[in-house]
Amino acid sequence: MEPEGLAALTATALGVAVRMADVTGRGELRELLIRGVHGYVATYAAGRTAVLTLLAQDRVNVGRLHLEGRRAAARIGELVDAEAAARGLGRVTPARATKPAPAAGGTTPRTRTTRVPRATGANAPTTTES
Repeated sequence: MEPEGLAALTATALGVAVRMADVTGRGELRELLIRGVHGYVATYAAGRTAVLTLLAQDRVNVGRLHLEGRRAAARIGELVDAEAAARGLGRVTPARATKPAPAAGGTTPRTRTTRVPRATGANAPTTTES
């Protein structure tokens, strides 16, 4: 497959995936995994304006694919975002543009997202119910 064709298909698939994540309330899209008979297509967000798409054979260790794909996408995102900032391109949202000041020990404090408890019990919906 030609890179331009894969890029066009990735854009289309991402459009659907972003909409699906939004409609179902799952938040901002992070990754998309497609499994076919002959392998996987994995797409990861890489910064604010780029994505990384990986093609893997069906015998791949999917956990390893995610581990390496996420790491690579994060690094690529850093580079792309830094280049865009240097050129004055792209819109930087205030939440992402500002980082908390390092603590006394020189490390950045970690933040946590409040979690909502899951529904449990006999009446809780499951993914197998129709």
